[in-house]
Amino acid sequence: MKTNILLAVAVIGIMGASCRKERTCTCKTTATAVTSTNNGPVTNVYTTSETFTKEKQYKNDFRREELCYSRQYTELSDGGNTQTTYVVDCDLK
Repeated sequence: MKTNILLAVAVIGIMGASCRKERTCTCKTTATAVTSTNNGPVTNVYTTSETFTKEKQYKNDFRREELCYSRQYTELSDGGNTQTTYVVDCDLK
């Protein structure tokens, strides 16, 4: 009986420890800005990359805290003359 309890406690301990581990998120952001001018539209493309690492994190908590998920969104600026589309591609390890 004691052996079964010790075995169950050991299995639960191993499972709990394996869920919390070092997590790394790498995100590449591509921003495409299209500006309307008198001579027609002008397009500029910018790329950036970021890497975040934390120890002993649960996967879902880390993803939510560091915004480690792929997404796409658009913003207007310069009085509506510039439309910037952001494409964020993230990889969680």
